[in-house]
Amino acid sequence: YLRMNFKSTLRTSATALIVLGLAVAGPGLRSASAQRVDCPGASCDVSVTVTGNPAAPTIGVSANELKMEKSRRNVMITWKLVAAPDCEFRADSIKPHVGAPTSGKQTTTQAAWDAQIQFQNSNATQYRVKNANSAAATLYYDVKVYHKATGAAHRLDPAILNDP
Repeated sequence: YLRMNFKSTLRTSATALIVLGLAVAGPGLRSASAQRVDCPGASCDVSVTVTGNPAAPTIGVSANELKMEKSRRNVMITWKLVAAPDCEFRADSIKPHVGAPTSGKQTTTQAAWDAQIQFQNSNATQYRVKNANSAAATLYYDVKVYHKATGAAHRLDPAILNDP
């Protein structure tokens, strides 16, 4: 009886840890993206990938958190859509996350975004902005990739960490 009770307790504990781990990860983490990547220079490239089922693909970025180098101003950030011939960027593909905060995903106001991020240019496979990096802030944003044929949008929610 004691052995069965111990096994049952062990199984319950393991299940609880798995569920807790999933809850902590939260719904915003939909890819196996790198966690934090330092941006040490005057420019940073972020690869955006689309894999899996075209109806419900997985969007991935090479930097889930892009950390700006201290005192580096006007950093050019370029998101590059790679290996995704059926997908494209559009005018609204990189925007601040202005929706209500959720666990693991905070909000960035449009005003806070506009104070730091200036749109440069975009096309179907690249999206470029200039980051002033003049105020300490975590800028939560959405990457939105569109399926060319259906127009369906698929989203991922990484962050830029400014360190003036």
